[in-house]
Amino acid sequence: MKMTIEFEQGRYWVTVRIGDITDENAIIGYDDVMQTYFFQSGLTVMETGDPLHWLGQRRGEFLSFEVLKQYMEHLGMKIVKMELDI
Repeated sequence: MKMTIEFEQGRYWVTVRIGDITDENAIIGYDDVMQTYFFQSGLTVMETGDPLHWLGQRRGEFLSFEVLKQYMEHLGMKIVKMELDI
């Protein structure tokens, strides 16, 4: 049986591999108000300073960490290291 990974509301540092780039300043978290797990890249858009990748901007977009992780993998992103021991 596969266990569902859940964690408390907040932001947690992760290292993510995106193609040939390693992003050591990325964040994964859960927003209780938005009721979604989210990912924000530490890489930014030069003109705006916004995260280059920002997933989970809509209410209920990713109801579980597994769904967010699968979507990230679909986009070619691999979590290499997490602050949380999960």
